[in-house]
Amino acid sequence: MKKRVLLLISGMLFLNFGCSSDDNQAENDLKRVTGFYKVISFESNKMVDLNGDGVLSTELLDEINIFQYQQQGYLEIRPTYNNRNFLWFTIPHTNLTIENTSDPNGYVIFTRSGFSTWYDLVGDSINLEDYSYEYDSWVDNVKTVREVFLDPSMEIIDESHLSLKLTKEYYDFNINDWTPLEINIIYEKIVD
Repeated sequence: MKKRVLLLISGMLFLNFGCSSDDNQAENDLKRVTGFYKVISFESNKMVDLNGDGVLSTELLDEINIFQYQQQGYLEIRPTYNNRNFLWFTIPHTNLTIENTSDPNGYVIFTRSGFSTWYDLVGDSINLEDYSYEYDSWVDNVKTVREVFLDPSMEIIDESHLSLKLTKEYYDFNINDWTPLEINIIYEKIVD
C-alpha cells in the first residue's frame, strides 16, 4: 500500500513539474515577442511616388511623412488580453485632395487607423486570427472603402525584429491612379 501511495505521489509530482515547464516555456516565448514596435522598413514591390514630389521609391518610409513623427509604436503585442493573445497595429492610409487650387497635381495627407486581432505563437511565426480589414479613404471629401490584405502570419526575424507582408492600394502620383502594392514591413522592438 505504501508503495502505491509513493508511486501515485511521484507520478503527480512528475506531471505537475512537466506541465509547469511547458507553461514556463510558453510564457517565455510570449515574453520574447511582447512589446511595442516601430516601423524601420516599409518596402513596396514597385517604385511609386506616393507624396507627389516626383521621386520614385520602393522604400515607402521615404514617401509617407507620417513615419517621421513616430512617437509611439506602430505595433503592440500583448501576451494575454481576456485570456487570449492580442495584437494591435496601425498602417498609414492615403487621403487625397485633387481639386486644390494651390496644387493642381493634388495634395496628399497620410493618416493611420488601427487594426487588432488575436494571435497564436507557433515556432518563429505569429499566426493572425484575422488578416484583412477595411478602412475609409478620402478623395476630395468623397469616402471610399478600401481593404488591406495581410499575410496570415508574421515572421519573427530575431529577438527585436518582426516582418509582416500585406497588400494595400496607394495613390501613385507617377501614374495618377490607385495601385495595389505588395509591402513588406520590418518592425523593431522599442519597449518590452
